[in-house]
Amino acid sequence: MIENIINILLLAKDILIGPFIDSSILWIVLPLILILILIDLYFGRHRSEELGWNSAFSNSISMLWICIIIFRFLFQEYGFEITLSPIAVKEFAIAGILALWVIVILTLNFFHIVPKKFAFIISSSKSVYITAFIIISVIFGDFALDSITLIASVILLLILLVFLNAVKCLIPMTNGAKQAVKRKENKKKKSKAGKKAAQTKKAKKAKKRIKKTLRNARKKLEEK
Repeated sequence: MIENIINILLLAKDILIGPFIDSSILWIVLPLILILILIDLYFGRHRSEELGWNSAFSNSISMLWICIIIFRFLFQEYGFEITLSPIAVKEFAIAGILALWVIVILTLNFFHIVPKKFAFIISSSKSVYITAFIIISVIFGDFALDSITLIASVILLLILLVFLNAVKCLIPMTNGAKQAVKRKENKKKKSKAGKKAAQTKKAKKAKKRIKKTLRNARKKLEEK
């Protein structure tokens, strides 16, 4: 069990460092890394600002561009003789699933179909660019396309998300952002306090109604 966990973590490490060893992959992922760092720095500095539908849609388009790069690589690698190679079939299948997922996200963001919070999670710069980095590393790096690679990829995704969120919290905010965050927190506190007060008021009214009903019931019994 422990040995399996160690092997998965080592594989996750290989997926992470793979593009930095192979210069041909590095030139593809380097723009993704730079964009992700700059966006993270921006939202870390201006933490009061939130992702909008337009930004979510733009991130989805970026994933579409990544899909095109992956398909181009696969066709250059295997040509059109896909059926002759089981590995090629697997890689094209993964690229196809990714392309389908991107089309779904694009549609959801374009028509605002799903709740805003959910759309912004799946279309955030972190989710999009880290996923793209991992998929490029796995396909271009000729990793085995099996369940172990999938688990290692998911673990790597979660580790990178946690790490980048931690780094974002360390970035000093602007004064305007600090004030906006404070206002937001105060608003949440007031909203919670208001809801609690409303619930307490409702409970008191219900209690009074029950007491009144019991009194009336007693009176009727006494009259009888």
